[in-house]
Amino acid sequence: MDQVLLRVIGLVCVLLASTSQFVLAKDAASKPINLSCGAKSQEACRTWADELYEREEFNAALSLYTELCANDYPYACHSVGYIHAEVFIENPVMSIALESYEKGCKLNYPSSCHNLGVAYEFWEGVDEPVEKVVALYTKGCELNYANSCYNLAINYEEGDGVKQSDDKYLELNKKSCTLKEARGCEVVGDHYDGTGDMKQSLKFHLMGCELNYAYSCQQTAWKYGYDLGDERDFALYYKYNVMACEMSDGAACRNAGRVLLGYTDIRDPKAPLDEAKGLALVLRACEDYEFSAACGDAASAYEDGDGTKVDLTLSHQLYTRGCDSLDPPNAYSCYKLGHVYFDGNDVIDVDEKRSEYYFQKTCDLGDEDGCDQL
Repeated sequence: MDQVLLRVIGLVCVLLASTSQFVLAKDAASKPINLSCGAKSQEACRTWADELYEREEFNAALSLYTELCANDYPYACHSVGYIHAEVFIENPVMSIALESYEKGCKLNYPSSCHNLGVAYEFWEGVDEPVEKVVALYTKGCELNYANSCYNLAINYEEGDGVKQSDDKYLELNKKSCTLKEARGCEVVGDHYDGTGDMKQSLKFHLMGCELNYAYSCQQTAWKYGYDLGDERDFALYYKYNVMACEMSDGAACRNAGRVLLGYTDIRDPKAPLDEAKGLALVLRACEDYEFSAACGDAASAYEDGDGTKVDLTLSHQLYTRGCDSLDPPNAYSCYKLGHVYFDGNDVIDVDEKRSEYYFQKTCDLGDEDGCDQL
């Protein structure tokens, strides 16, 4: 994936504010209470500014945040920057945003350091050397801001503004993961997967999964199903695939569905099947998430009556979807279509040319069974 896309800004939608006088009670039935935004009432001002922000009364909130920032309240400085950069999108005031983020960072507000680094790196019309970007991400990371650690890791991976270092890349991603940046957990988990240390890979993918990151849940499932040897756990394989499926991971939906359909050996043979639920899962993967391999499973279920009545028309449609409509094509679906057109059935006539076409396509996808039919 493009590293620029990976640097998701992760802006904290902090709500900010400030003015010298304000009214806490907006309810007509309440008696207005005038308070000052001085040092003794900063928290009350922040609370009121945040409420105004939630009501989308941005100018009023901005007024409060601005005065609080003038009194060195770092959260408010960040909020001023955020409103000018991200809320007033149609008419942003980037100079104020940059100044506010800079002051927030000087006051050790980590989100401000991060956002200023992102601005220096990506905003149009902002031309700052990469060394400044690195310095800001470094400070953000030192202040335990996860996104800064993650972005800084990319600089070390690419040698951009710093000396390239795979060790620092891994170290910073580990830190970002412990600070609850799931993408960092993904990087570290995949690193240990590549070294063959499956227990460490599982550890970090589990951390990512606990942060509701679909890929890490799917990888956690894979570890329990395939990679832990005698410590494999089929129940956990199913559990984590279901979790990833609920996060819209098509491969995980298919894996969980195949367990319930009995289409895989990665299951407890003593556990009961639930073919109807399994079919629903592989259909979801095929139709909602366009995972082509799942279309072949769903087609097989309709062909054989697993969890449903036999429906050769729908089976044919699903094989065709898996082979012809989705990318990458599913070789199994192509192979089955080759046999359908070779043998014919109650709804499909024999068609030797189509049969040869689908066997050839199966072969071209690297499946030797298709080549053997030619």
